Amino acid sequence: MKLIQSLERGFDILELLSGEPERAFPLGEVAQAVGLHPATCSHLLGTLVDRGYVESAGARKGYRFGSMGHYLVRNKPFGGNLALRAEPLLEAASARLGEWVVLTAMAGIRRLVLLELNSSPQAVQLDRRALRLAEGAYDSASVWLFMAFDEPSVFARFQALNGLPADCADPLARLAQVREDGFCIYEDRAAGVAKVAFPIWQNGKVAAAVGVHLPAFRFVGDLRQAVMASLAELA
Repeated sequence: MKLIQSLERGFDILELLSGEPERAFPLGEVAQAVGLHPATCSHLLGTLVDRGYVESAGARKGYRFGSMGHYLVRNKPFGGNLALRAEPLLEAASARLGEWVVLTAMAGIRRLVLLELNSSPQAVQLDRRALRLAEGAYDSASVWLFMAFDEPSVFARFQALNGLPADCADPLARLAQVREDGFCIYEDRAAGVAKVAFPIWQNGKVAAAVGVHLPAFRFVGDLRQAVMASLAELA
């Protein structure tokens, strides 16, 4: 599948600006962040300004995220219904387990965090920054889960974009194991974190995933069993 580079760069710009929608980014900073020559970046920004997806803050004052980005999701924010229905269930699971509980979905070949709830019963709340592109390519259980249950061509595209995982000699075997298990456990040895994800099915496809991440040393014994049982029920 051949990608259109100018579109890729345009989306890179929108994702950068949307991270801090009220801030005006100088042209040089935008160009450096997306890997473009300033002149080329200026042309792309000009097109996005003309279409309303980017706003110019004025001569030499930079660019900010435009109103058309908000207009596109005016009727139904991505994952809105799912997140609203899931939030009280995730709150209960987080309070019961005392760990972080997360709801994720895929946007093309990139993972989105829809909800991420903390572990304190006194302060369980929606992270207002939760609707975001997740960092890292292979460093989550849900990425492996989504790739396992999607078409092989999707993983091929994902791998072409992100390269091979550093900690897995045979990614296809790992994907096959996830399909067989029906869930994914991923342990980040460098960070000492254990991550678990279970699929949320809709019309025969994995529409989202619910997971828990916690220190690896705690993911043993009774708590391990409680996490697995809670996530299976929650999903």
